[in-house]
Amino acid sequence: MKKILLLTTEGLGNGHNSASGTLKAALERKGHQVMTIDLLAKANNVSNVIITNWYQKSTAYLPWLYGASYKLNNNEFICKYIFDNFLYLSCRKKFIKIANQFQPDEVILAHPMYIAVSSICLKKAAKPYKQVVLVTDFEHHKMYINQLKKVQAYVVGSDHTKRKMIEDGVAASKIFVYGIPISDKFAKYYKTHNKKSINKTKRILVSAGGMGLPKLKKVVASLAEQTDYNIKVICGNNKKLKQQLTVKYQNNKLIEILGFVDNMPELMSEADLFVSKPGGLSTTEALTMRLPMVIPFYIPGQEGENKDFLVENDLAVYVKDNQQISQEVKQLLDDPKRLAKITKNIDNLAKKYSLDKTIELIEK
Repeated sequence: MKKILLLTTEGLGNGHNSASGTLKAALERKGHQVMTIDLLAKANNVSNVIITNWYQKSTAYLPWLYGASYKLNNNEFICKYIFDNFLYLSCRKKFIKIANQFQPDEVILAHPMYIAVSSICLKKAAKPYKQVVLVTDFEHHKMYINQLKKVQAYVVGSDHTKRKMIEDGVAASKIFVYGIPISDKFAKYYKTHNKKSINKTKRILVSAGGMGLPKLKKVVASLAEQTDYNIKVICGNNKKLKQQLTVKYQNNKLIEILGFVDNMPELMSEADLFVSKPGGLSTTEALTMRLPMVIPFYIPGQEGENKDFLVENDLAVYVKDNQQISQEVKQLLDDPKRLAKITKNIDNLAKKYSLDKTIELIEK
């Protein structure tokens, strides 16, 4: 049995938290002792509130500003000497206290903001520990590699990610294309419950991520023009958005409005097409289910990079004008050869994904 410290964040996107939760559950089933900590919230709540509110408000209402900030921080000098030092000074005392009390065999980093803290504190820890980093998007931010010599393993979502990290100096032997950790329910559902082939009426699953971004309204309005599809809309934790859409489409029997859901594998297994922003986790879930994806919008920054990767590798279709979503979706669903090609490309990538291999890597 190993003692594993898992560092995550509560307010900086659902993908990191979900990947953490998946690993925690899988590791505990194997008998390991896992402690999950939102380090910044524990160490410096004022900084945590400021950073969390900035992220949530800027991504929802000022995405261009968030994108500019992401690009600015994705610079080796700024990242290493300003942002990393700020986080180290904010979190070092709390981290060292936790590490010396818990004495982990491994530290798993589900968000890059803690890599510098954990790496620099290694020499002050009472017991040395191995570091495993989860890269939860298809491109890596500079924060992932500023302490690359002190990281023993990176788990990534594509060969493209691996190549890019090698170009930035990470040893190939440290990078494992096992996929962003998601619940094993997706892989199991894909094998046993895939119902796409028997759908008489095409089914479209629409999502804007866990936060339920307001842009979803334009997407649904465009799709509602079609009367040939059954549409399920996931609003995530945005109760106001769910209420607005429920009222607007209460008389449309083809559209079902949902809030936060816990049966995503089932919903994806029934769908013919996934319309969503390209978050790292939700994209990996769709890829695992071999579900073709249409991207109606994205948050500049890591999601913009994800979008570019997916489109350039013919794994998804991007529609720049939301008013054209309905037309683009119809063209795609009416073209079985195009769908088959995208699905084949998805399969070539997704067949490499393995939660079991990620667990085995951690257990070594």
